[in-house]
Amino acid sequence: MSSTPEPTNPGECLSLFLGSYSVDTIRSNLDNCKTSSDCLNLNLFIEDKLNKIPTLTFPNEKFKIEIGNNLKILIEEARLKYSTLKQEEIKNELAQFNNLCTAWGIANPHVLPNPSPAKQRGNFSPSENPKKQKN
Repeated sequence: MSSTPEPTNPGECLSLFLGSYSVDTIRSNLDNCKTSSDCLNLNLFIEDKLNKIPTLTFPNEKFKIEIGNNLKILIEEARLKYSTLKQEEIKNELAQFNNLCTAWGIANPHVLPNPSPAKQRGNFSPSENPKKQKN
């Protein structure tokens, strides 16, 4: 249960919305994201703002569209940065895992051994004289 009463007029919370909405502030927060988790949280914050737009009363439709477009651009930037950071984090974790396997002298269970030519089976191409089935 919320301790703050719901506004009777949806336009009343526009000032609260705009107080926490600033393209420059959000972009600065995005630039300061150092982990994928930071980007994910910021992305969720921006999406929450975007989802609240239809419930608010704006002075004009142009202003509403402009805010929506700015938020969509920021979401895409946050997703791109999230993806980049996540790939780097996974790459670092795999390198750390490989180093650990090497230090312990164990084989990396995620690397499949190359099959030796002696173990390869015959040619899988169809034969020139296929066997006929008996009825």
